[in-house]
Amino acid sequence: DRFAAFATAAARRFAEETDVVPFWCPINEISFFAWGGGDVAYLNPFARGRGFELKVQLSRAAIAAMRALRAVDPRARFVQCEPLIAIHHDPAADAPRREAEGWHDAQFQAADLTSGRIWPQIGGEPGFLDIVGVNYYSTNQWLHGGPQIDHDHPAHRPLSDLLVEVHARYGRPILVSETGIEGDARAAWLRRVADEVALARTRGVPVEGICLYPVANHLGWDDDRLCPNGLLGHEPRSNGRTVHLPLAEEVHATLLRFGTDAQAAGLPGKRPAAWGGRG
Repeated sequence: DRFAAFATAAARRFAEETDVVPFWCPINEISFFAWGGGDVAYLNPFARGRGFELKVQLSRAAIAAMRALRAVDPRARFVQCEPLIAIHHDPAADAPRREAEGWHDAQFQAADLTSGRIWPQIGGEPGFLDIVGVNYYSTNQWLHGGPQIDHDHPAHRPLSDLLVEVHARYGRPILVSETGIEGDARAAWLRRVADEVALARTRGVPVEGICLYPVANHLGWDDDRLCPNGLLGHEPRSNGRTVHLPLAEEVHATLLRFGTDAQAAGLPGKRPAAWGGRG
């Protein structure tokens, strides 16, 4: 009830400020939150072996929030952002293939809960799964019970294939709602993601956008080290933050590639070299 009340207050405040159609992500990464807080005691409430229970409760909260948001403005749109992963069977391991397949499919439980596919008693409805957000990083594929795998591993699945899988399951518009990488690989990573998005679109998948995460460098979650993974530097300056120019150039090229106007995307209408200092 408290989360729904908060959603109501947020929606009313938003409506006071603007009349544009609101887009909301009620709870980001229910799956990761449930794993971190319910299975491995990494996040609050620091439980173990109760991940699905927490996933159900978070989904209930998201459903209540979406009802509240639409009560204020029936035009409200929703983006459900979840990690997009691929868990692969390891032929060298003793575990049967069905275990890896089961864990791979479990990534869809949060969307299935909010859309009423499973546990309909908590109030999920198909209309709550409006836009499917997928958060994708270089660390999102691994062998079941084993290490992460990179794009050059023979078991690795292209991002375009994963996007096709998501669309085949839900038939909803898709947004790459988070993606990025650290260091000098930032521009090349965005190019690879854009290539895969373009390929998925040729296969009939309505991928409507790509969102960088983060926009600015930040301190690490676990060790407070500086993570050089943003478009912008971490320190504000009088003339603006530094810009990682290779990534800025790639952002500009990606906008042109998909026919998006830079100013409409919230970026200066100039080439990146004019945006500010090198980062």
